[in-house]
Amino acid sequence: MPDFTAPPTVESAPPAPIWRSGLLSPPHTAALGRPAQWDPQHLSAQRDSLQRSDRLHAQATRAWLGIAEDMEAQPERARETLQGLAAAMVTQVCEDSSPAARLLSKAVGTRRSRQVLNITTLALMLARHMGLSDEALHTVALTALQLGIEQPAPPASPHPVDRQAEAATLAERIVALMSRYDRLCHPSPHGEMPLGPQDALIQLRAQCSHSLDASLLERFVQTLGLFPPGSLVQLSDERIAVVVAVHPDHPQRPSVRVYDPRTAPELAPLLHLNLSPGLSVQRGLPPHHLPDAMRDYLLAHDRMDCYLAQGLEAPHVNVNSPWALDGQTPALRRSTR
Repeated sequence: MPDFTAPPTVESAPPAPIWRSGLLSPPHTAALGRPAQWDPQHLSAQRDSLQRSDRLHAQATRAWLGIAEDMEAQPERARETLQGLAAAMVTQVCEDSSPAARLLSKAVGTRRSRQVLNITTLALMLARHMGLSDEALHTVALTALQLGIEQPAPPASPHPVDRQAEAATLAERIVALMSRYDRLCHPSPHGEMPLGPQDALIQLRAQCSHSLDASLLERFVQTLGLFPPGSLVQLSDERIAVVVAVHPDHPQRPSVRVYDPRTAPELAPLLHLNLSPGLSVQRGLPPHHLPDAMRDYLLAHDRMDCYLAQGLEAPHVNVNSPWALDGQTPALRRSTR
């Protein structure tokens, strides 16, 4: 269990002159070593897992956009699709003993659809880690997926009073907390600069310290660690990486993509710290501390959206899961039009 009694260490400036003229200093150039060599079967399993996650996210996106389009003109069909999408996402988060939240590399759909599916993914990961029933998970998914369709987004106030939290259902509190986390991590329409995931956790901790949501935030950290997907980190061997996936079974040892300009980002293998006992995350790095080229390599776009993934660390991935949307309910088949 992570020590949440003190905020994680985030340096306001690097402790040493890591960068020079926008280039890596000699120690970090040396730390790159030789290009990674991976077993083809391992790379194939990783690719299958990520491609399946991308495909399911794209299908969920089409379903949600169809719901938003149909809600006024054909509300019954929209509600049927909404129930099907919620059920499908609950099935996916429960079908694996250790599903991961992984960083998406492609921007699919609209900005609003990406935000809603990101919030839904994080909310379901948290709710599952809390041991909620399937029925409660379905309520969490419905609450999150309805954001911007049937109800307003949770209030942006960072200081909810306890009586408001008591009145809200657990599902609403989970979704509201994940919505606040999402807002902190992404550019604001009002021009506010986004925070890195680790800095967002620190700010949320300060905001929640005197509210009932403090316990929920601690469970979120226990689920996705101090470095959620999208965090820029320095490893114990001085290499720079981005956290791509976090597994609740070992949240402090995520799967990362290491900066290596000799390999295209989409071809770079993931480094699973859980399977690398000699490596660990040394500290988080604010995005503005990195050269533009390095930041662009590690973060493909300005939104750090997550979706569910299975089998990233396993040698084999079941890509023919019974949760394939192609064989799902008529509502979901219709929504993939």
